[in-house]
Parts: sequence; C-alpha cells; structure tokens
Amino acid sequence: MANPPGSRPNGDGEPGAEALRSTLVGRLVREAIGAVGDEIAAASDTSNAQSYTLTDGKLVVREEGPNLLTYRCDEPLPVPADSPASLHLGSQVRPVAVLASGDLDVVLACDEPLPEDISQGVLTPEPWFIYEALRKHLDETLEADGSIGATAARLFGITEPEVSAAKGAPSNQHHDELNAAQAYAVGRALELSESFIWGPPGTGKTRTLAAVCAAMLETEDRVVVVAHANVAVDVAAIQLAEELRGSAYLSAGHVLRVGDPQLDLKEACPEVLPDEVIKRRFPELVAERERLRAERSRLSAALSDEPEPSSRSRLADELQRVRSELTQVEEQLRQERRSLVRDARVVLATLARTAIDQTVWDFTERAAVIVDEASMAGLPFVLALALRSPSRIVFVGDFRQLPPVSQSTSERAVHWFGRDIFEAAGVVQRIERGGGDARVTMLDLQYRMAPPIAAVVSELAYGGRLRTAPGVAEQVEALAQLAPAPGSAIVMVDTSTIGAACLREADPGSYSRFNPVHAAITSRLLEILGDEADLAIVTPYRAQAQLYAALTRDSLDVAAATTHRFQGSERDVVVVDLVDASHQEGASRLTGTDVDLARRLVNVAVSRSRGKLILIADRTFIRDHHPPSSPSIQVLALAEGNGARTLDAGDLLSRGAAAKSALVNMISSASEVVANLPSRDAVSAELAEALEDLADGDTPVRVHCDIGVARRLESSRAELSLLPLGHAPFVVIDGRRTWIGGSGRHLGWTPIENARFAGVLLRMLGAD
Repeated sequence: MANPPGSRPNGDGEPGAEALRSTLVGRLVREAIGAVGDEIAAASDTSNAQSYTLTDGKLVVREEGPNLLTYRCDEPLPVPADSPASLHLGSQVRPVAVLASGDLDVVLACDEPLPEDISQGVLTPEPWFIYEALRKHLDETLEADGSIGATAARLFGITEPEVSAAKGAPSNQHHDELNAAQAYAVGRALELSESFIWGPPGTGKTRTLAAVCAAMLETEDRVVVVAHANVAVDVAAIQLAEELRGSAYLSAGHVLRVGDPQLDLKEACPEVLPDEVIKRRFPELVAERERLRAERSRLSAALSDEPEPSSRSRLADELQRVRSELTQVEEQLRQERRSLVRDARVVLATLARTAIDQTVWDFTERAAVIVDEASMAGLPFVLALALRSPSRIVFVGDFRQLPPVSQSTSERAVHWFGRDIFEAAGVVQRIERGGGDARVTMLDLQYRMAPPIAAVVSELAYGGRLRTAPGVAEQVEALAQLAPAPGSAIVMVDTSTIGAACLREADPGSYSRFNPVHAAITSRLLEILGDEADLAIVTPYRAQAQLYAALTRDSLDVAAATTHRFQGSERDVVVVDLVDASHQEGASRLTGTDVDLARRLVNVAVSRSRGKLILIADRTFIRDHHPPSSPSIQVLALAEGNGARTLDAGDLLSRGAAAKSALVNMISSASEVVANLPSRDAVSAELAEALEDLADGDTPVRVHCDIGVARRLESSRAELSLLPLGHAPFVVIDGRRTWIGGSGRHLGWTPIENARFAGVLLRMLGAD
C-alpha cells in the first residue's frame, strides 16, 4: 500500500501506526482550518448586513475595569463572546468587546471614556480577529515537529478511545455532598483521558464541574475551564470559589477568572479576579496608576480651557510626562497580571478569550481541560485544545440542548461549526443505538422542575431516564397553584377555536413567523399571573420574540426572547408559544421538520420552568400539518399524558358584542387609524361605519383589505390598499392601541394597550 503523505514506514514498509495517526489528524486539522477560513469570510463579508442598530442603551457603572453597556437589538448577533467590535455613538466611535449577545439584547465592554448620550448606537462586530487567532493556533500544530494529536485522534474517531474500568467515587473531601451520579462522574473524570458528563436541565451540572476541578487540583499541575459564553464561565467561577472556600488556592490567587465577567464577581468571589489579586499584592502600584489617571484627566481639562499659548505649551508638556509615566505603570501591571496567570493552578475563560490571549493559550499546554456548555463549543476550538496534549479533557454539557451555530453556509463550515463534540466523538450515535458509551456519565437526578414537567422533559429528550429528586415537588407546589388552572403544573392553551393566523415578516430576507393572536393571549396571561412569580416567555421564532420583547419591555419580572437566550437559565413560570397556525403550510425547521434541532429547542424551552409550564399552541393545526415525528406533536401529547389541563384560548380573551362595541367607540374618537381587514368576515357593519365616519372627518385612516372590504369602504375618504398585510385582522389606534381579531368568524376583537407592540407589529408587516 502507498504511504500517506508525510508518514514514515515501519520495518515492513508500511507506515507506522503513530505516523498514520499523525497524518490523519493533520488532514483533520487542515479541514478545520478551511472551515475557520469560511467563517472569517462570512464574518467579514461587507455585502452581508454586518452592522446592527442598538437601542435602549444603559451604562452599568463600575468602579474599576471596563464600562459595561447593555442594549436591545432587533436581531441576534451571530458572534462568539469576547468578539471585538466598533460601537458608533453619533459621530464618535469606540472599540468594544461583545461580552454576550442574546436574541434581543447585547452586553458590551468598553475601556474608553463614553459620550454623554449612549442611548442609541450602531455596532459593527469584528469576530474574524478571534477566528484568525484560532486559525494561527491550528496552523502552528501542523508546523510542529513530530507526531500530533493522540487526544484529538481518539476524540474524532481516528483511533479507538481508551476506556478503563471504573474505580468508583473520588477521594476528594466534598464528594459526600454529591449524589451518586455526580460522584461517579467526578471519579471517571479523574480516571479517563477523555470523558463526558451529560448534564440534562437541573441536574447540578455546574456543581459537578466544580467538584471535578477541585478534585483535579490534587492530581494535576494546571486546570483550564472554558465555555462558549461569559455567563457560563462566571457561574463556573462562582461555584468553584464556593467549592474551594477557605482553601489556600483562593487566598493565594491561584484560581483566576480571566476576561471581562458579565456577572458581578466582585461581589460573589473577588478572590478569582486578577485585578483584585493585583490590588492586594501591589497596592502602591495600583494607587500610583489611579493618581496618574486623575492627573491626566485634570491636565486634559485644563489644557482644553487654557487660551494662553505659553501656558498651553507648559500644560501639554506636563500632560505628556504624565501619560508616559502612566504607560509605564500600566505596562508593569500588565506584566504582573501575565505573571499571575502563568503561576495559576486554575484559569477560567471563554473559548474566544483563550484563543486571543497568548498567556491563557500558553497556560493550556499539557493542562487538564474542562469544557463547559460543550454542546455549544465550536469544534475547531475543541480540536485546537485537544492538540495541546492535555493531561485530561472533560466535556460537560447536554447534546439535547442547543447546538453551535455557523455563520458560513459552506458544507465544511456547517460540519465544523454546526455540530458538537458529542456528535463528533460518536457519543450521540452510541447512545441512540442503545449501546451506551463508557466515557459518558449521565447526571440523572434533577432538582429544578415540578415532577409533571420533568416527566415531559425526560420522555421527550432523555429516554425516560431523568428522575426527580426527593423534596422537589414540595418546593415548587406553590407555583403550580398559580392561575390559570390552579393546581396544574402544566397548562395547555389551545388556540384551535379562535382563528389565530400565523404570519411571516415582510422582510424578504426573513422567514421568521409571528402570531398576533397568540401575543394577545400571552398579554392576558401576564395580567392573570400578575407579579407573583418571575416569568419567561419563550418562542422558537425571532419575529414573535420581538413582539413579546415590545410587550414586556418595562416588566422587571418578565423576560421574553427566543429559546436560544434561555439556555442555562430557569424561571418560576414559563410560557412557551409554538406560534404555528393556519396560513402556513406546516412545521418549520424550528418546530418539526428538522427533528433534532426542533427537539433541542422544545426541550430547552419547556425545561426552563420550575413550577408551572404554559404551552400556547394551535393543537389542531399542529396535529394536522406537522409530520408525525414533530417534537411539537410529541410535547403536546406528553403534556396531556402527564396531567396537563387544557384551556380554550377564547375563554381568556375579550370577544363578542362588548368587545366589538368597545373597539367601535375607541375608533370614533381616534386621531389616526391603521387597519388590516383581510376578508369581509373581519368587518362588521358597525366597524365599517365607524371607519367611514372617521375618515370623512379628515382623520387619517389607512385600511389594508381585500376587494370585498374595499367595496364596503369605497365611498369613504379612507386610504385603501388592496394588499392585505397577511391574514390576521387588526386595528391600530393612535399608534398605541392594537385590537386583534381572529381569521374568519372565529374571534371577535381583543385589545393590547402598548405603543411599542403596535410599532413592532406594523414594522414587521412593512406598514410602519
């Protein structure tokens, strides 16, 4: 047989096993490098919409470190945490780092002074900087002498995994506080070169991770903990600090959270912050930096106010001297910070920070590696870490939750950035075939959800293996007693009887769906629930999430977004809106046609709830138009089988003569009306007369309608468009009150009093 390129033959003329492995791993690395190149091209393509409008800017004031800014964004940013970006604030531009990007919110860090008005901005992400660093690390692997990648070869299926027999629970002092599965997972992490901890929702995944890390401190020289998101790294740092409370590791500054935390770690565990350690070790140097910064500000202000040339020259010289001294002090502090990281025993950072920070990257060589949220970690990042010859590598996550996302649509980018390590390592395939995988420990005892909710989650995503810990039912019982349907942990609100039309955004580049009637139902549910519990509204579609974000913008106890934002979080009560209804042909990838993706999304959505889960769904449409394999069908059936109480959505809404009369009365005194009346069924004689009277009185009235409605209104002065805005009837009064009807004769009219909601609805339909 011919030798693979770069291989060395053994004594029989065949390539040696190690050389062959090295060659195959090298091929793997080149494929990953190509995928990273595709991501760079997609991220830097100026023909794509790479700038994002930000609104509702707020400054989170910090005594030290970068300024934290939070914004709302109408579309998700497909960039990794810690991506550099440019923030345009009016005529000024500031360099920032994207700490977190949910669906409709963004958290930024900025080291520079900010202008007074930060309420609006335009963000231009530059994630290719991270991908360039990642590609450089992968390139360096190919240039290294000798064979590469024993760990990578086992993880990516080039060679068989090394699996030893289990020896039992670890000897570390905290293992008695763990349940049996958690303790077993810690033991296996210490025994195996590569191991996986499968952590379904609420099973104490982060608690187990911290126990693994603490136990490794007894056997490993260095441990690095990485995750895709800053919040995940922060939560791991907090849990590990709690695990090590009172130990010399914390007090000596040997456990460090590197990067810009999103959570307030200064309050929770200041011992892990490098700047706090530096302050303790070098108080005089830190004080000198602050003195020079204050002096720089004073001289800059004096220089700008000084009109006399000789005095300006003297101030400029003094300012230059102060800046020079400050540069030296800050460089000395940077050196001390790098030294601190080099001498650490544990470093926690995002995957992106690990790639771009050379000191952290150097720390990873031959260290034990723990990857949190492993199902969301891009495979090229995982491969790069596996090629650092880790002493051990542990993946903690759940392949039944959200996968990574690629920006590029190329086949190799999707292959490398759209799959997770559980799939690449063959774990998913082995488990789905029923054979199991000796490298995997499943945490099977959940502490979050009411038993009926947990039963739905267990059957939907975990083959019935997820159990509920003793005492959980009693802890969440009060939440199940909340209305609607007091006493039921699961409630299904069936919209089949009210003609809830499902629409698509007018934007030709979007396929996202939304359902105004479902939004009206949720608005009513918010009134019923009041402020007795913290609440999440979860939906698979970005467009529907935008309606909900507008509806709940001023509610402190309500969070609304697509499923992606909620992974890793939990709420007392969760409303899950499946959105799909008539006038769509059937399920989308997000709700049923892509079974794996839809199951992950549905699983994450329903498993966020502690005590009450409310499902909003057109059950007839989903039953008749989704494929039999649809996870949406499955979750509704499982909910019913676990005692869900079903409510008719029409019973929650205003309807009938009283609602129609209230709408007509409000129109009669309106200063402006925009109406969508897609069929004659949507227009009663009283409504047509009210619109005619208003238009004839010179009030602006714009009606989008079919020809039948137009004939009823053609004698009026209303502005008529024969292009209805979809099949959902609605009337927007004075830009702030939205009355929503059902399609056909099913639903009367129900109001939503919210100006933001009205604006978002009109914009998504192209009518603003």
